Amino acid sequence: MHVARVLLFASAVLVASCSDSGLPAVPEPGGPAAGAGVYAAPPLAAPTGSLTVVVTDPEGKPLSNATVFVNGNGFTPGFNNSYSQTHATDHMGVATFDATPRYVSVCANHARGGTCKLDAEVAQSGRTSVSVVIEPASPITVALLPVAAGSLGADRAEFDFRVSLFASEETGFVPHSYWRENATPVFLRVDSCWVHLDHFVQNPPTCSYYEGSRDTRVLEYAFDPIGTPPMPVSGPFSALLLLEQSRRVDKYDPYGERTRAAKYFVEYVNVRAQDDQIAVAGFAGQSASIPALLPQLPLWVASSATTPFSANRLVHLAAVDALHPLVGGNAPVLEALSAAISLVAVHTPTAHRRAIVAMLGGADDSGLSDVQRRNALAELRQKQGDTGVQVVLVVGRLDAESAERTHLAELAAALRAPIIYAGYPSNWLIKTDGLQAAMDLAADLLTGLPMPSVKATFRMKAEGPGGFEAGSFLHGTIYVESDQCPMGCGELPYQFAVEVP
Repeated sequence: MHVARVLLFASAVLVASCSDSGLPAVPEPGGPAAGAGVYAAPPLAAPTGSLTVVVTDPEGKPLSNATVFVNGNGFTPGFNNSYSQTHATDHMGVATFDATPRYVSVCANHARGGTCKLDAEVAQSGRTSVSVVIEPASPITVALLPVAAGSLGADRAEFDFRVSLFASEETGFVPHSYWRENATPVFLRVDSCWVHLDHFVQNPPTCSYYEGSRDTRVLEYAFDPIGTPPMPVSGPFSALLLLEQSRRVDKYDPYGERTRAAKYFVEYVNVRAQDDQIAVAGFAGQSASIPALLPQLPLWVASSATTPFSANRLVHLAAVDALHPLVGGNAPVLEALSAAISLVAVHTPTAHRRAIVAMLGGADDSGLSDVQRRNALAELRQKQGDTGVQVVLVVGRLDAESAERTHLAELAAALRAPIIYAGYPSNWLIKTDGLQAAMDLAADLLTGLPMPSVKATFRMKAEGPGGFEAGSFLHGTIYVESDQCPMGCGELPYQFAVEVP
């Protein structure tokens, strides 16, 4: 079991002017007179090197379907920075590049993580082989549990809330390589207040950066590198794997990982929890521009059996394949989740823990007004509370500032649902196998594995004299960083919403 992490590749240019660089020296003052000709370095020779990149895990096992980037690295005099190629490794973990310049950087990204060699040298005759070993990276994929409301001051001017983040059982929270020794790569931002959480906490720290009228500080902080199960579990479970089939599939899954990630979840549950049962369903709504293709809307269960739940992995793998081409329509997320909760409540044994793992492309886009959306959320909260169906939300790639993240945060709060964002927001430098990593993490949650965690309790002061209004949502953002991207360029934002009591 491995969790995908963000890989960010960046090249920096080193300017060199020394005479031993292999380039002709620039004429000294007093050289050719003006008008006698302008000095120009000769053009670089066309690249002719051939490069074989072999990608393995730390045990030497070849990693297929790893994405390998080869670029002119810009670190060596005489470099050719115009070269840029990307290939995937074959079943032997090999990717081949032709006509490469002499000096290149090589980066590889896989579900396990990613790594770079920034100064590889390629012979300009024959073939050069470079080995890249991918180590698990720090967690860019984490589960944010529902933020818990705490106490309110007597005048409602101060509000406490608790944040809990869980990472992969294998990778955990890896320390920053660029911030502080042994620092945990998590910090929280509420409005313009940034609070870093790390191992050096001796007393509750206040904001490291603050502007505006709202004050936030940390009351408690706990880092558990070994971990406990995020959700108490006992006995077998029945889980519905719910896949969004709307027209926005290509947007939230730009690298076509949706079907493979769903199959991974099926196989994982079959291996790790053989007494558990699952079912597979898809959802979509009718749209005038791109019609829905599902046989039944908003929810279609890909099974003709009396009950769709079973431990037969072959049936579920076939169901995922059947859903793969049925993409179209809009995404009535709230209506589909309501139907899914009813389905799970009716078709699963009462002795089983009951759950839904929903792979979404974003928030509900069926055109609900704000009032309709709030009413639908209230109904979902009531239905989830009455049935006891646990929901886990897995969300595909979204832009960092997308308004959908706010709606998704309120959905997670209404359903008391952990939320997992699958991969970094859209960035031309970054490709992550985020959906498989997220489904891996979702399965860990359901099976009750101990997982490393970061937990903190925050206290916020109200902006105005009236204090916090009962029933309103307090919104904030948690950022999770990768140790492969210094100075905050590899941060994954997790918006949250917590209802004020």
